[in-house]
Amino acid sequence: MAFAKNHRRICPLQNSLLAFVLTATALPLELPAQATSDQSPANQVVAGSGTNQPSNNAPLTLTLHDALERARKTNPEYRAAVTEAGLAKEDRVQSRAALLPNANINSQFLYTQGTGTGSPRFVANNAVHEYIGQAGATQTFSLANVADYRRTLAAEAVAKARADVAARGLVVTVVQTYYGFVVAQRKYATAQTAFAEGQRFFNISQKLEHGGEVAHSDVIKAELLFNQQQRDLKEAELEMNRSRMELAVLVFPDFNENFSVVDDLQTPEPLPTLDEVQTAAGNKNPDLRAAIAAVREANAAVKVAWNGYLPSLTLDASYGLDSTC
Repeated sequence: MAFAKNHRRICPLQNSLLAFVLTATALPLELPAQATSDQSPANQVVAGSGTNQPSNNAPLTLTLHDALERARKTNPEYRAAVTEAGLAKEDRVQSRAALLPNANINSQFLYTQGTGTGSPRFVANNAVHEYIGQAGATQTFSLANVADYRRTLAAEAVAKARADVAARGLVVTVVQTYYGFVVAQRKYATAQTAFAEGQRFFNISQKLEHGGEVAHSDVIKAELLFNQQQRDLKEAELEMNRSRMELAVLVFPDFNENFSVVDDLQTPEPLPTLDEVQTAAGNKNPDLRAAIAAVREANAAVKVAWNGYLPSLTLDASYGLDSTC
């Protein structure tokens, strides 16, 4: 009897707890403000995309000119060649400055305590008020300096030619990669169309086989053709992704794949004639200019070494003032 009495007292409490649990599970679960803010649209990732790009960021559209400008800013080989050309220019400026005269000007005013008779109180001073002004000019005439200046001119020409070579190589690389990506996109679109047609042909062949209009061998041929087109589609997609990554490495410092390119192959520019190409190759070939400038630099270095054995002439002109007024 006592057990039954206690059991009747516990049952209402269990019923109340059960009702509270059911009510709590029926209520919607509310997250803290900080947790919900992390699920904002700006932080959500686009489903099915290859990169973790925000959903509200539209892909960047690149033209060939934009790709070239971005590659010039990020390519390390091209930037190193441009830096070398700038250093060669500064060396030429310093070498030319060595041919110019040097001037030095010094001006002083000394004031000390006097004795009242016009003489200074301290022995180390010449007068109570002393004004000192000195100016000097130096000019050195040396064949070695002239030869060194010519050497820096040739070195600057070599650096500029190498920078031109790097610029042209970068243009070739960017153009090949850019239009390689364009062609890969076209191949992928063609492969998609062929895949859709192959799937449609395979489905029609199966229906005709069920109707007794074609043999089973024709269905097998359609299936083999469909599998081949599916494999071609995957290969085209792989080639398009590879071309996209190569172009992203060239034009973006942070490897951004959220971009698209402009397909301008419909309007190709006219090619120059053979005579124009030969004339431009003879006059504007950077490799030829770099080789000629390198020979000039080597000859100038030899002259610098020979002229180092010859004497140089130095002229000094001085003017000074040391007075009490």
